[in-house]
Amino acid sequence: MNNSGADVHLKRAGEDTASRVLLLKDGQAWMCKVTNAQEIQVRRVDESNTQVTLHAEAE
Repeated sequence: MNNSGADVHLKRAGEDTASRVLLLKDGQAWMCKVTNAQEIQVRRVDESNTQVTLHAEAE
């Protein structure tokens, strides 16, 4: 869930293809299955150095 106040880009670690980058707007949620949190990279769309926090739940 992105309730950070900023839009972010999500991608799998090591993925370089621009078409594989997901735009997660503020207020949107996205479900994915990962075995390690290091598999996902997050970056602010505006590329500001201000940190954002995303919220996650594990099952």
